[in-house]
Amino acid sequence: MHRTHVLRRGIAALTTLLLAASGISLVATKASAAVDVGYVGPSYAGTTQQPNAPTAEKPQSKLWYAQDKWWGAMWDTASNDYVVWGYDWTKHEWAKTPTVLETRTRVDMDVLWDGTHLYVVSTPKTSGPNPPADTTTLLRRFSFDAVKGSWISDGTPVQLASGLSYSPVIDKDSTGTLWVTYTTGVPGVDPVHDPTADTTRAARVMITHSQPTDDRAWVAPYQLPTPDDSSTVTFDPAKDPGGQPSSDIAAVVSFDGNKVGVLWSNQRTQKVHWATHVDGDPDQTWATSVAYDNPQGSDDHLNIKSVAGGNAGRVFAVAKTSHTGATDPLINLLYLDLQGNWSARPFATVADNVTRASVVIDSDHHDLYVFAAGPCCAGGTIYYKKTPLANPTFGSGPGTPFIFSNANPEANNVTTTKQTVTSASGLLALAGDDQTRTYLYNQLELGTGTTISTKPAASVATGDATFEFTATEPGATFLCSLDGAVPAACTSPQSYTGLTNGNHTFSVRGVGAAGAQDGTPVTYTWNVAVPAGDTVAPSTGISLRPKAVSTAREAAFTLVSDEAGSTFRCSLDGKPAVVCTSPVVYRGLADGDHTFAAAAVDAAGNADATPDVYSWKITPWFFDGFSSKNFTHGGWLARHSRTGSTAVVKNAVYPGDTGARIRSVARRGSTASITKRLPAASSTLGFSWVGRVGRPGLRGQTVDVASLRNAAGKVVLSVERVSSNGKLRVRLPGGVTPAVKGPAVAQRARFMLDVTVNPRGKDAWALSVDGRTVLKRSASNLGSSGLRSLRFGSVAGGRSLDYRVDSVKVWQ
Repeated sequence: MHRTHVLRRGIAALTTLLLAASGISLVATKASAAVDVGYVGPSYAGTTQQPNAPTAEKPQSKLWYAQDKWWGAMWDTASNDYVVWGYDWTKHEWAKTPTVLETRTRVDMDVLWDGTHLYVVSTPKTSGPNPPADTTTLLRRFSFDAVKGSWISDGTPVQLASGLSYSPVIDKDSTGTLWVTYTTGVPGVDPVHDPTADTTRAARVMITHSQPTDDRAWVAPYQLPTPDDSSTVTFDPAKDPGGQPSSDIAAVVSFDGNKVGVLWSNQRTQKVHWATHVDGDPDQTWATSVAYDNPQGSDDHLNIKSVAGGNAGRVFAVAKTSHTGATDPLINLLYLDLQGNWSARPFATVADNVTRASVVIDSDHHDLYVFAAGPCCAGGTIYYKKTPLANPTFGSGPGTPFIFSNANPEANNVTTTKQTVTSASGLLALAGDDQTRTYLYNQLELGTGTTISTKPAASVATGDATFEFTATEPGATFLCSLDGAVPAACTSPQSYTGLTNGNHTFSVRGVGAAGAQDGTPVTYTWNVAVPAGDTVAPSTGISLRPKAVSTAREAAFTLVSDEAGSTFRCSLDGKPAVVCTSPVVYRGLADGDHTFAAAAVDAAGNADATPDVYSWKITPWFFDGFSSKNFTHGGWLARHSRTGSTAVVKNAVYPGDTGARIRSVARRGSTASITKRLPAASSTLGFSWVGRVGRPGLRGQTVDVASLRNAAGKVVLSVERVSSNGKLRVRLPGGVTPAVKGPAVAQRARFMLDVTVNPRGKDAWALSVDGRTVLKRSASNLGSSGLRSLRFGSVAGGRSLDYRVDSVKVWQ
């Protein structure tokens, strides 16, 4: 068994938080992860020369998931062979098996598990000035013996090619045909750096495949057919003094259920190229295109994966560029969308200084992970970033540390699996340190990010318990269980009463929006020790409560009991009582009458049979439905230029009802707005209205829909509409939020804006549309003054605006 160092989840989150808080993109250094992250594995001494670890090359995979377990193609120092290693997810340990995959010591190796067979393609490494005597590319096949729990060779290897080749990659199409691509050429013939080189002897992107019904019968390798000769590339394994190949590189992937694609770098054309072949078509029938076209847009780093489903794309790849500007993209995520177009999203800039990226797709949660080593080029830390497949974007900086070892300070060449990962499999990544010749690795639980935020103490003197839990994945739901019971759907908070003395275990498992359950539930165990002999119930009191008539949508209650150590059960508006903790706070309450009840429960479990009850009424601080047919009744200040207008009109929002209409045009100086000054400044404000856009507006413009001012008269928050697409965004003193989908033109919608200004801390706000929160922030800076006035419309001239408003409500 091989494992050292405990996984430190906190350091990664702390590093990311500090980078985000500073707003600075730092160059990756070994000091970025001062505490070990991940695990140290076995040695690979005796195999490859520097600088290529046995976890290289970039487009290849050394790991696979089968039989509910992770496996790896790794070096064995005892036999000096590559063998199958099995991974114990719970113990974080590798254990070697006797199954030999490859006996040559310095090889590039790629593995493919197709659900029935394991395929291993390998070729001798060609780095260094002296090519090896054996240059054959071999394919081996293995099967899993479920009875013995081991991998069995299916026979002698098949020779696919001979001669110098670089980084073969394998995949399988829908007909059962295996495909392998690689680059090959003559050392020293480099048309990229030597325009006089003999390009007829230059490198080529090669392709070969098996017969659909016989994976031991292969066609002779041939150059990938491209009408523009883009499959003629560069190949010089001995170019660099350190022996690092400068060859271009290729990768093959099966996608769409009926195609294979080849992606390759070409430093001669400075582009990343793409070719597709429909399963079953003739060998020479390929459609070609360019995946990335930018000066200096190519390098020899690629890794590619595919996924089915309604995402932003169906093929995703990471590709390194040769850009040199600090803010230029060094590594891009390239993805092929559903219409067949390639797009690029920067993963890391030149200043981030990371290298040798690998991409992994979580098909359960529709997420994508990219791993890379930094600093370039010896490595140091393996970083990762996560992004939704539906809209892949990455934050600044190198990412979150995933693998780092002080004793092995040059983690590099991260490798993963060709397969999509799931909650059941989790995610495993393997790397190596070429200085210490040591494997390094780490694992990641995949799921909704469910955590328990509120729970009882480790030992309590009450039979009541309440748990609150959250998930980072939007739209996640939960399954709860107590003491091993069958998990059932639940919501936070989850309360239990009358528990017996002894240990109890609560578990909650997140369920993603797509229905995938987390692989492992979050659990908590505590002890109940209720004293015996007490039969007298405590009395309950409410010492702090809202006014009988309140203009606030928030209500807070402070509870007391005549028995020390009592807990409470609370109910609002007749709902079942749940365990609660004083002070009890309710937010976002509706207008009208409300009733709160609280009962104390002592340590012996005796509950107050006559709960303390309090009723109150919530009414808006301000309301105007414009039924008066003017702005004067509501105290509005209406202003407009000669080309603008403000009026209370019929059918503005609701058919047959009156409402406000604010109009301006795309002419210089044209403005229109209505402003309401509130009775007093308030640090908390709930502000709702029903709005409707009368016309699309002018493309390229952004117009104010509604805004809030503080007591000093400064606008601190504005809801804006982007005229070109109808999206909404919020402008703050420090900038503007990303835009989100808004109501269509002529569509009536109810808006709600909740704002809290905290003079001694961070301000918070949330914008909802038709009851759904679309934008929010919990750490804004809106200044120290209270909120004093609200405005509809824009005072910025020349905005094309037709906005209608009704049912305006304000609460403190």
